[in-house]
Amino acid sequence: MNNLINEKFKVLAESDYKAFNEKLIPTNYKIFGIRMPALRKLAKEIATDNNIMDYLNNAEYTTYEHILLYGLVLGYLDEKSLCKQSLNKQSLNEQSLDEQSLNERSLNEQSLDEQSLNKQSLDEQSLNKQSLDEQSLNEQSLNKQSLNKRSLNEQSLDESFLREPLLETVFHYLDPLILKFDNWAHVDTIISSLKIFKKQPTKVLAHFLPLKTHPGEFTKRSFIVLLMTYFLEQNYIDSTLKHLTQIEQGQYYVDMAIAWTLCEGLVKQYQKTIPLLQQQAFSKFVHNKTIQKARESYRIPSKTKEYLKRYTSNE
Repeated sequence: MNNLINEKFKVLAESDYKAFNEKLIPTNYKIFGIRMPALRKLAKEIATDNNIMDYLNNAEYTTYEHILLYGLVLGYLDEKSLCKQSLNKQSLNEQSLDEQSLNERSLNEQSLDEQSLNKQSLDEQSLNKQSLDEQSLNEQSLNKQSLNKRSLNEQSLDESFLREPLLETVFHYLDPLILKFDNWAHVDTIISSLKIFKKQPTKVLAHFLPLKTHPGEFTKRSFIVLLMTYFLEQNYIDSTLKHLTQIEQGQYYVDMAIAWTLCEGLVKQYQKTIPLLQQQAFSKFVHNKTIQKARESYRIPSKTKEYLKRYTSNE
């Protein structure tokens, strides 16, 4: 599948858009210059492909777009497509075993026929026939047993998917991907595309909590964007704001993400968020950048913007 994806990348690449992204996105990865709608369309196709597990286990990470595509595919995954491929693989394996069994049976019968031709006694031929009948009954019994075993295997597979839900699959493949992020676009695009996180937010937050203290600039940004995207609702705003105050500041893309999240907090949970600015709970850069973003936002009333202006720090 990697070769096919690379061929599609070459077709979808635009030189003008490549030049635009190279100026906008500081990254060490090569950039093809593929627009987001085209990447999302390709990601949807891969996520529902019968070979989805092969892609997830053997994907290429050599360019900016390869990493984006992989993250987008994770966002489009569903349990049906994963289960379908597993069943298809199992079916192919069983088909191979069935063909092997038929070949062995044919060889055995051929051997018995040759033995029968060499026998001159009618009684011996009769015994051979009886033996074949018994063999046929035994094979029918074995086939029935094989079908029952296959049914149990399929049932076991279904139960396996219930025990290992889609969220765990996303965790498994996303964790190493996050460590490959080297720019804000990887973080912001991929983390905000994982809508499954809305279904089990508590489990998601617990899983990614170690990113809060990770030394990597874009790993910490991943945690902050996660908070901003999925944890600004009433049930989580208090813990989210507390997490923000505990994150080590001083890295540019971390500080910008904190300011962005605080601005979103002012939009969605103003009464909970404003005290942190009044108390100047963050560095001067984060504090002033938050106010700047809020005053530039069309979602915040003019009176509130004027009120925020007085809290701009000059110290």
